[in-house]
Amino acid sequence: MHDTIELFYLGGQQVPVLEEQNGWGIDGVEFKVLLDAAAKAWDLKGMMKTPKPAYS
Repeated sequence: MHDTIELFYLGGQQVPVLEEQNGWGIDGVEFKVLLDAAAKAWDLKGMMKTPKPAYS
């Protein structure tokens, strides 16, 4: 097996940050979810698409 894609997190924070506030323009609660992450493709050979078998 080859590693193909790796995720990187800012400061090692792997869980989302959830912020909430009471709604200003609506009745309810507003949520904001933040996740600082990036993806890097290392080896494209591991991302080959396997052809779909033809069924008759």
